[in-house]
Amino acid sequence: MSGIFRHFILALFVVGMACSGEHPASPSQSGDEDGQIAGLVISNAVLPATSGDFAAAREEGGSAFVSAAPNTFTADALYALIRNETAGSARVRKTITEGGFDPVKLDGKEGDDVSVALYKAGGDRLSVSHIKIPPRRPPRVVRTSPGKGRVDVALNTLIEIVFSEPINKTTVAPASVRLVTGGADVDGTLAISEDGLVVRFTPAAGNLSPSASYRIVLASALRDLDSEPLDPLEIEFSTASKAISGSILIRIETTSISGARIDEDGYFIQMDALPIVRVGPGDEKLFDELIGLHSIDLSGLSDNCIEAESHRSVMITPGTTTTVLFQVQCTPPPPLQGRLVFLSERDGNSEI
Repeated sequence: MSGIFRHFILALFVVGMACSGEHPASPSQSGDEDGQIAGLVISNAVLPATSGDFAAAREEGGSAFVSAAPNTFTADALYALIRNETAGSARVRKTITEGGFDPVKLDGKEGDDVSVALYKAGGDRLSVSHIKIPPRRPPRVVRTSPGKGRVDVALNTLIEIVFSEPINKTTVAPASVRLVTGGADVDGTLAISEDGLVVRFTPAAGNLSPSASYRIVLASALRDLDSEPLDPLEIEFSTASKAISGSILIRIETTSISGARIDEDGYFIQMDALPIVRVGPGDEKLFDELIGLHSIDLSGLSDNCIEAESHRSVMITPGTTTTVLFQVQCTPPPPLQGRLVFLSERDGNSEI
């Protein structure tokens, strides 16, 4: 082999390696069996109104659901902008909580390309992932409350299971969703949200027993709207020795007066010196396992929106959940006559 030819082969090898773009994925962005970010899931297209007319959903399009399990993304990811690129639909903004987000509904059909762009504080984009709406996919559990392996769980904790797509309500039954302790089923009431994404279990006794081990047991009898079964799953957790803590549920209600624009970016909530979290105009945020007196501050409102009492002080009652309601009212801004107007679309949302 001539020296010139050897150098030519070596050059091709180096260029090929440089163009391959193969770098180790970060722990939060390692791929799953579909080659996507582990924890980031998109369902197949479903048509709820047809009770699982799978063929129609494939041909005519329906709704797909995008979700991310907790700890899917790094801590600096504040929110995601999700969009069906194939359909050219509007971006949907979703606040990231504990490194993930609950299901987001998008119109689409099999094969559509969906982008998930992550942003940090200040509007700087971190990354963009692309996933395609699959032909079929069974339902998955996005998250549970309490989470798997949790210890010292408050006795008044809400039992909640969030699914990656709507569950057929007729399959939610005591045999398919169970809470077990000491080898026996706990008596209680099951409820499923209107959109079919969330199942809640309320113990008949009100609270959980102290110093007890529990299992949330989900059976394959749970099925989605295409009649695909859930893989059986068990989530174990244990409770605190006594009801020494309580919870605060923060609710946001936003009212538009005379058609005023509501800031879809939402607002900021800070409890004590904890990290600031973003909440949407109609969101709820639960802070659990709290003791004593706590301060809550609401900020980040647009100039045309007000809340008469943006600072609250709340004393925790052990074993109970205290609801704090912020009522935001947005009024039309003053006329722009005689002013310069700038329109920014830096983060994908139009802002004046």
